[in-house]
Amino acid sequence: MRRPGALLIFDETYDHFLYGGRRHVSAAALATVHPGRVVVTGSASKTYAMTGWRLGWALASPELVSAMAAYQSHSTSNASSISQEAGPGGADGCRAVAGVVEEMLAHYARRRELMVAG
Repeated sequence: MRRPGALLIFDETYDHFLYGGRRHVSAAALATVHPGRVVVTGSASKTYAMTGWRLGWALASPELVSAMAAYQSHSTSNASSISQEAGPGGADGCRAVAGVVEEMLAHYARRRELMVAG
């Protein structure tokens, strides 16, 4: 990337929705090549079937996260306390629902195969 100061922003909301044995590789891996310029965003809406709960996140350098938080605090409201409690908070929460997510993705894979065959 040759443009100084440009950010690389990746939306990984659908990172679990891979089929045919494919595995997700996070764009966060590019942070070592482009330090301070990579932003990875995600959301609970698709993977955890929480559409409408308005719970998402961003991973970036501390300086960039601070700037994003300053802007966000004056432009939108925060996620409700109910959304924060219901969301997959931290690694333990993600592991606890992993089986449910895998089962849901297996259902999606079967539906996808029906559509592809049709």
